Amino acid sequence: PSLPPGPGGGAGSPGGKPLAPGPGPAAGSPSGGGGPEPSSWRHWWALSGDRWIDLKGHVHGLLTETASDDFYLGRGTESRVPAGDLCPTAAEIDGRIVPLLFAELSSDHTDRVTAAMIGLAKIGPRDIEPADFVAAFEGHLKSPIQEIGETAALALGLSGCLEAEGTLVDLALDRSRGRTLTGGSEVPLRTRAFAAYGLGLLGAGSEDLTVRHRITEVLMGIVDNDDTSTKELPVAAVSAIGLVPMGDAPFFPRLDSGRRPGDHAVHALSRRTQLAWLVERVAPEDPRKARKIHWLVRAHGARTLGRLGYAAPSAVRHELVEALVRTLRRREEPEHLHQSLVLSLGWLVDADSDAADELGREALIKALADGQPQVRRYAVIALARVGARTGTGEEPDAGQSEVRDLLMTTLSRGNSQLRPWAGLALGVLGRELSLRGQVPDGDVSRALRAALSSSAAPESVGAYALALGLRRDVEALPLLEQKLKRIDDPMAQADLALALGLVGERSHAHIVSNLLEGARYRPLLLHGLATASALMHDRELVPELVTILREARSTAVQSAVAAALGTTGDRRALEPLLALAEDKGATDSARAFACAALGGIADRHRLPWRVPYAEDANVRILMTTQSDGSSGLFDIL
Repeated sequence: PSLPPGPGGGAGSPGGKPLAPGPGPAAGSPSGGGGPEPSSWRHWWALSGDRWIDLKGHVHGLLTETASDDFYLGRGTESRVPAGDLCPTAAEIDGRIVPLLFAELSSDHTDRVTAAMIGLAKIGPRDIEPADFVAAFEGHLKSPIQEIGETAALALGLSGCLEAEGTLVDLALDRSRGRTLTGGSEVPLRTRAFAAYGLGLLGAGSEDLTVRHRITEVLMGIVDNDDTSTKELPVAAVSAIGLVPMGDAPFFPRLDSGRRPGDHAVHALSRRTQLAWLVERVAPEDPRKARKIHWLVRAHGARTLGRLGYAAPSAVRHELVEALVRTLRRREEPEHLHQSLVLSLGWLVDADSDAADELGREALIKALADGQPQVRRYAVIALARVGARTGTGEEPDAGQSEVRDLLMTTLSRGNSQLRPWAGLALGVLGRELSLRGQVPDGDVSRALRAALSSSAAPESVGAYALALGLRRDVEALPLLEQKLKRIDDPMAQADLALALGLVGERSHAHIVSNLLEGARYRPLLLHGLATASALMHDRELVPELVTILREARSTAVQSAVAAALGTTGDRRALEPLLALAEDKGATDSARAFACAALGGIADRHRLPWRVPYAEDANVRILMTTQSDGSSGLFDIL
């Protein structure tokens, strides 16, 4: 979905930034204050749907398993792209794209510079000396434009160059070298937060446990020693820890290098010690200890617990479930923490009959029955994940039918705001079961078709359509086509088109293509149509999108087109995009978005790089460094 279809955001700034789903409340108090309750499922879907769409993998014909532990934790996202006519060649990347993006680093236009940095970081150093690659980003840390400086910090981590580790640590810890690199008396707080996010990305891309140990130790120290008021920095650090899991066996780094272990070295020895440290800060047995940690850090830390615990040994995972359920039962805890705990349980609990898994499912069912509204919405998504995850106990699928029946009941009898969530959750359940080699239940697809047929509200139509698309329900094609022709709402149209693309029948490509011309000035619809066309291998798509990008004057339209072109990874767009990026007669924003699309096409990652940070993020508590509508972590293509 990328971020363009998300509701609530204005046009992202050029330089590779799409529409954002709109940040949550102003961070700092449990009551929020940044806008209405984000009750729409679209907020969650905009951040979490990329993995199931897997557009580049689909276009390039990648058929590798996407439900593996590495994939969830952000380590299995690098493409292993076979040779094919839609994949960019090494000569095209090294001889055309990389030189152009390096040249753009000298531009006097902010968005062209930031787009070039992120594009180069996605590609990685390839044949360039890593030290030279890192130096190209370090030179922009001193920029008087804050957006350029913080983007440079993020790019250092995204590049995967281990030579960037020291710089990122100096920035995140506000050390003297970091201040020298940024040219101030202190490293700007946003730059420090982006450096922390960059450390997470750097650790995720490294298999060296020594590197992971050092990065985890630094990030833990940031959380425990934070004295900032906004909490952007410790939230970034606790989120980044989730991308840097240690091994299951204890790892003791060599000390003969002269490096003395810090206060947190003992907590970074293994996945178990990482998780124990997190539990003490997120869900301690003694509630008095929880009062020492800011609720925002705890709520974001809960998601980290889920991501790290997902692949932990069963005994460790069961301990986590018990700790989270215990904390969820405390009604005095902030509602936003409850929301994050529910999402985290969706990663930790499975469908078998083990006592801890039954405890977790019971907690989610109770949250669905009597939790606060947003807790209930997240509970249906968490239950879908749980129902699809086969356990290792004697009855590995014992809870699957219970979860399916509960979601079906919520779809038919739940309140009007909860039913679309339940429908989408059934779609997630079906797709996850398919990824694990199981055939989704036909009764569920029939119920979803009936729900879509009787719905007129765009919110419901979009959710049920995507659910059917996720389940690849071929029998739903006539209904999806009919709804697409009759509904006027652009977001619902985009959802219906994407559903057609997810089902994958190429015979329906003309239906989507016919709507593309009329969507030139409707960015939300445009992105959905473009994604659907790519999923159906419409070979006429790319030239038309490049034409729209060149002629568009709206940054929202340019953003939507760049996102679509970049995530498809289709090399047929290279020549027109290269020409547009070099065209001095084109607008700076069009040239910036062309650079962003080029970086996406040559991206070494299979999925958008932000997926490990964005998936199942609690949109109610997004920080401004995560999404501010233009230059936050989740706003960057």
